[in-house]
Amino acid sequence: MQVGFYGKLPSHGDFVRRRVSDEFVDMWDAWLRGCLAAAKDELGPGWLEVYLTSPAWRFLCAAGVAGAAPVIGLVAPSVDRVGRYFPLTIVAELPDDAPLLPAASAASAFLDAAELLVIETLATDDVDFDRFDARVAALDGPLSVVSTPAGLPLDPEVTAILTDTPQPWQVPISASAHVGSVFEQLVSRQLEAQYAPLVLWWTDGSSLIEPSCLLLAGLPAPEQYTALLKGNWSGCGWRSVAMHPNAPAVLFDVAGTADEPVEAFQGITFRSASASDMGRVRTNNEDSFVDRPEAGLWVVADGMGGHERGEVASGLVCDALADFQPDGLFDQAVAGAVQRIRAVNDHLLRMATQPDLSDASGSTVVALLARGTRAAVLWAGDSRVYRMREGQLEQLSRDHSLAELEGFGGIESSVITRAVGMQPDLAVDVREEDVRAGDRFLLCSDGLTRVVPDATIVSLLTDTDVREAVARLIETTLEAGAPDNVTVVVVDAHA
Repeated sequence: MQVGFYGKLPSHGDFVRRRVSDEFVDMWDAWLRGCLAAAKDELGPGWLEVYLTSPAWRFLCAAGVAGAAPVIGLVAPSVDRVGRYFPLTIVAELPDDAPLLPAASAASAFLDAAELLVIETLATDDVDFDRFDARVAALDGPLSVVSTPAGLPLDPEVTAILTDTPQPWQVPISASAHVGSVFEQLVSRQLEAQYAPLVLWWTDGSSLIEPSCLLLAGLPAPEQYTALLKGNWSGCGWRSVAMHPNAPAVLFDVAGTADEPVEAFQGITFRSASASDMGRVRTNNEDSFVDRPEAGLWVVADGMGGHERGEVASGLVCDALADFQPDGLFDQAVAGAVQRIRAVNDHLLRMATQPDLSDASGSTVVALLARGTRAAVLWAGDSRVYRMREGQLEQLSRDHSLAELEGFGGIESSVITRAVGMQPDLAVDVREEDVRAGDRFLLCSDGLTRVVPDATIVSLLTDTDVREAVARLIETTLEAGAPDNVTVVVVDAHA
């Protein structure tokens, strides 16, 4: 199966295209143009910021939707060299008889690799087109497992199990471990019939959109498409499934991989909570955060820039890490997170040169990666990570600000000296620490630490669960006047 692409690249002045059919391009191009026009009309002057911070969406379309064959791929916001905005799509055709749900499940490695390639490419000013083309073509490797479901592919007539009068059935499987594949194929055939032509979309989300999957017959109508950028589902005609928001905090185990020592994962689990508030003075919230206990990843970003551009910058930082999978060796995961932050830095610097986005913008970032008994703190700027252990609060990050420079003081001492989007070749500081059961970590923007002293923070973090601690920290900041946005994330390590 060939993997191709169509859309815009920052290095080129017009559309780029490789290994996609005329039929796909004609249908896909017309659909996206209509959707972008509708989004501009609905969102008005703010549409560009929403578009640029929208997530990458993965999609799978039944035969006849975007060409004669079923297609699977990924679409992400992009722009060409002269500032014309149009998404970049990576796409491949599937066999005509491939069940769609099993294909979506099997495509994770392919889509993860495609998304990482897109993020890296769009953060580069001078794209090596031939290299990009070769890397897209090489995605056919992880795609090869998509065409055949795990276990034994079932005859399409197996849907009689769902449509005939209930009766005893015997279904062959190649191994007991593949029993789930039988039911996945059955559900797929049922949905393909009920929602013909079936289209699936799914994403790890962004600062505006929670991780979601979409199901419908055919491509979204232009008036429905804006929700894929902004997450305003009900306002765009989507029906949502409730997720029980009042459920108690969920405890996640961060499992190891075959590459990691077993002892690194024994006995430590993580629970977290998070919140952000605009504060008492600001008219918008330029903070963003990521709270992913299941991945052992937490982030706070504090944006800065004119005309609310700081919100865009912090959103881009968090978007880059919201779907990051810290797999493999822990050191490799840390390096991968640093690479994504640097990619956003390059992207923000390039955005500042666009004629219609001439205001520079940037963002602090502080991230905590934890796996078992290991943790790493990554930061640039003055957002902070603290650890409270046995009642003692320790700041693990060090502010990149004039106040930290030896002998400097005065009214300008809070000016930061490093941030994402401020300078080329961003240096992201990394500090590794051990994790013990009972440790509590706090990530926060300076909206907290400017008005709440450390002694008060200790008392607010003591003898509370994570949700209560977050609520108390935000409430205390607001009571102190909250002249800036405030964001806090509290993470507990449990035996």
